[in-house]
Amino acid sequence: MVWEVVLPAALPEILAGARNALALSFILLVSSEFLIGQRGLGYLISFLGEGGNYDAMFAGVLTVAAVGFFADRLYLVAMRKALSWRE
Repeated sequence: MVWEVVLPAALPEILAGARNALALSFILLVSSEFLIGQRGLGYLISFLGEGGNYDAMFAGVLTVAAVGFFADRLYLVAMRKALSWRE
C-alpha cells in the first residue's frame, strides 16, 4: 500500500521540496564562499568586487545565475519524467 498509493501521492511534494533545496544549495554555496572561501566563484566575485573590477564581478554573478538556471531546468526535465503518469 505504501509503495502503490502513499509514495506516488506524495512524490510531487517531495520533488518540489527537493527543487527548493537545489535553489537554496546554490545560494548557500556562493555565500559560504564569500565568507570563508579561498577558491570558487563566490570568492572570485567577492575579490573582484573589493578590487573595483565590476564588469568581471558581474560576469561571475551571471555565471552563477546561469549554472543555477540550467540546473533547475535539468531538474524540471527529470521531474517531468518521474511524474509522467500525472499528465
